[in-house]
Amino acid sequence: MDSFDRERFKEEVRARNDLVELVSEQISLKRSGRSYKACCPFHTEKTPSFHVNPESQHYHCFGCHKGGDVFNWVMETERVDFPEALRILAERQGMEVPRMGGRASKEAGQKRDAFGVLESVRQFYFQAFELRGAEAARRYAASRGLMAARESFGIGFAPGGSPAPLVEHFRKKKLPLELGLQLGLLGRAHSGELYDRFRNRLMFPIADERNRCVGFGGRILPGFESEREPKYLNSKESPVFNKRRLLFGLAEFRKAKERNDDPLIIMEGYTDVIAAHLAGMRNAVATLGTSLTSEHARLIQRFSRKGAILLFDGDRAGRQAAERAYQGLATAMVPARIALLDDGVDPADLVAKGGKEALQELCDQAKPAVEVFIELLGMRFPLGTPEGKASVVGACREVLREVPDPAHRQILVQEFSRRLYLDPQAFQLGGGGRRPLPGRGQQGRENGSVKNLPESPESKAWDHILASILSEPETFLLFDECWAFSQYKADPPKIQDPFAAKVLSTLRERVLETGDVPSSEGLLREWLAPFTEDPVGQARVLRLERLARTLKDPGQAIRDSVRFLQERFLRREAALLRERIRQASQAGDAGGVSALEPEFLRIWRLMSGMSKA
Repeated sequence: MDSFDRERFKEEVRARNDLVELVSEQISLKRSGRSYKACCPFHTEKTPSFHVNPESQHYHCFGCHKGGDVFNWVMETERVDFPEALRILAERQGMEVPRMGGRASKEAGQKRDAFGVLESVRQFYFQAFELRGAEAARRYAASRGLMAARESFGIGFAPGGSPAPLVEHFRKKKLPLELGLQLGLLGRAHSGELYDRFRNRLMFPIADERNRCVGFGGRILPGFESEREPKYLNSKESPVFNKRRLLFGLAEFRKAKERNDDPLIIMEGYTDVIAAHLAGMRNAVATLGTSLTSEHARLIQRFSRKGAILLFDGDRAGRQAAERAYQGLATAMVPARIALLDDGVDPADLVAKGGKEALQELCDQAKPAVEVFIELLGMRFPLGTPEGKASVVGACREVLREVPDPAHRQILVQEFSRRLYLDPQAFQLGGGGRRPLPGRGQQGRENGSVKNLPESPESKAWDHILASILSEPETFLLFDECWAFSQYKADPPKIQDPFAAKVLSTLRERVLETGDVPSSEGLLREWLAPFTEDPVGQARVLRLERLARTLKDPGQAIRDSVRFLQERFLRREAALLRERIRQASQAGDAGGVSALEPEFLRIWRLMSGMSKA
């Protein structure tokens, strides 16, 4: 598309979108002569100074002097660049943005195809909820008080049975099966047969901020639990599904036209959010089984001027999650408050017992995030000792290192120094490198269960496996399947990393016993528990947690790491067999050589097959 066509398309998009209608979706406008006015959405004021002119299709605030056309409005309120604003306004009018050619065009086309398939599947699950065979889904939804939200949240049902119902839907609607596999809706068995990845589950469609279905979360229904089925299952990462950039309930919040009026209330579960919305708190959203990320922080900035209130469990895992969340929000300069729930109580319980008032009271009691951060550090490190205070200062410096804005960094320095009664100079960042984590000095190297772990390629591979599972606990099932490696020997190879061997064995026993995969926070709590007096062990687990936040595709990281480790095992095994064959040959033991050679050749073929794959 040349520059003339681009300009013509832009003007057509501008002409089709009415600014008054667009602005009215987010703030209440009142007629004032030939224009409309309201209190400005971009700054706090009591007397309206924000005007929208329907004739010129421009807005202007006489207080903060912000103004522009429909494109400026979308860019300002959605925090997006011009191409994205153009796309949003075009799609709003059912217009397709002309293809630009090249890779960008191909990726845009793939995303459009994905959205189309996901919307078709959303309708399939929604309709299946009403059909014969969905009685268990309807009973469970009713028992959890979800029926009133079925329409607004699109709650559906993934049936089981044979032939696979969703596979049949794909074939009937002529949807691309390969795309179904890529989006994690379908799976392929070793036999090559396709199957439904979600079966006998209550389904929660997951939408992006523009209310496009990008994936699903499914809760296994009572009576269908099994050792190999996790209780909750999310869509896998895809070109349109990245849980680090999604907040469940955000689309419903936007539809409620409450954006910019209230802080977002960040929760951890689908049912918590739905319970809050049904109680009238439409600003509740949830992360999708992952820690709060910088991408989440940017979403919060886009859709709430007042930032966020974060609700966390009051146990150790919840406290650690609150610390990490503060670090991400401080880096992005998002105003936030934090409230810790009582043990064993979640937001849905609060709403069930005390209604909206109970949840609102908890939010009203939330403290500034920086205050909670310092309190939590004080629980971890003894502030009455020089060593403890030094550790707290070090943790504060870690936050300051990631804050890009010098002015905001200086404000935080003042806040830290005031709350810790220290000179601001104590928080100055010296040198270039990152400060070592507390406890990683000589004392830590001489203490703890991880003291002798070398920084070998194998240990790094195990770190990636553990971090992947910490990022997405469901990937443990993938690891368990990959690690079995039945072609190699009857039993999987022994895990040489003691920490990895212990936590993975414990996790496997738990999954086999209960059928549930723990949450990320639960895993982090369990992995940290043995290291109360071991700073080196704590350091490794926290290093894994940081690594988990950087992984773009945890499933692929597990496949790559397992493949690397298995190749190393095979090479080691082949070298041992080669040496035994050499020794038998030197000793004139022809029978021994004959007995060893087939096993050597088998392993060699396995190695060759892995290198070609």
